[in-house]
Amino acid sequence: MHPQFMNLLQEIRENYGKPMIISSGYRCRNHSLESKRPWFLCPALGCNRRVAILYGGAIFACRHCYKLAYKSQSETNVNRATRRADKIRDNLKWEPGILNGEGLKPKGMHWRIFERLYNQHQQLVDYALLDYQRRFGTCLDLSFYDV
Repeated sequence: MHPQFMNLLQEIRENYGKPMIISSGYRCRNHSLESKRPWFLCPALGCNRRVAILYGGAIFACRHCYKLAYKSQSETNVNRATRRADKIRDNLKWEPGILNGEGLKPKGMHWRIFERLYNQHQQLVDYALLDYQRRFGTCLDLSFYDV
């Protein structure tokens, strides 16, 4: 590693000493014709992965060395379906929450896109509600949603 970069890492470690995220880079690689993307090489023993973020603590290392996982990697299928349904609800400008009923087609959205998103939303909601019904052993009466 470049000595100036190692000095920067040592200075950050001494001055801050807490876990932190560093998001600038050491190595640059052409990302497109005009720009370069900065990268770190993970300094942990035996790793040397090219990563965008190093996490600090006792040592600076990548998320693989610290065995960190993204939140979505530990989600259950039902939680994933609910999250995806809420994302669709956000795109449709509906109130968040799968039990809040359906809204109208947003102004300016093509009908074909609206119908596709609506059908995806219904499939995700049906999946989640069936799982809740199975898990809690009760029949959910959702007739109050019929208008």
